[in-house]
Amino acid sequence: MTDHGTIRTNGTGETDDGYTRRGVLAPGLGAAAGSLLVNGAAAGPARAATRGNPLTLWYTRPAAQCLEALPVGCGRLGAMVFGGVETERLQLNEDGIWAGGPHDYDNPEALAALPQIRQWVWEDKWQAAQNLADQKFLGRPSEQAPYQVLGAYVTVVTALVRSATRHRPAAGRPVLPVRPSSRR
Repeated sequence: MTDHGTIRTNGTGETDDGYTRRGVLAPGLGAAAGSLLVNGAAAGPARAATRGNPLTLWYTRPAAQCLEALPVGCGRLGAMVFGGVETERLQLNEDGIWAGGPHDYDNPEALAALPQIRQWVWEDKWQAAQNLADQKFLGRPSEQAPYQVLGAYVTVVTALVRSATRHRPAAGRPVLPVRPSSRR
């Protein structure tokens, strides 16, 4: 087994990082559920709140597609928050879920090809240098496999929202009053 910083490989190019699917999904779903307690994001033009916290973003409608959703996370585990009151959708992502899995992209022929590539660059033989770099200098495969979505979490709170939408502030934004539970 080879240690490359925090990523260990088992000689076949696959990683052995000690993570299990259960170990990743449990905290991920917990984080997704916890994010529902935070101000829900929704797409539409964002604007700073005029009252209260000036860093609060308000959206006029839920996100229709991923590019409109609000990204949250820490780099290794993340989510796209689509927003919504009656239905909240989170698209979850974890950096270990790839198409094909992460592996070592090193090309062992790169170092030997570097002097020739440099020589051709100095001689203004750009096309020859580019062709050799494409053949010997790029990793194998030359493209990185794309990340895949971990999953989607959708919650529907229609009955609760219908009863709570009677409580509207003067500005017309629906507010869901949250009261502490008396049961322990």
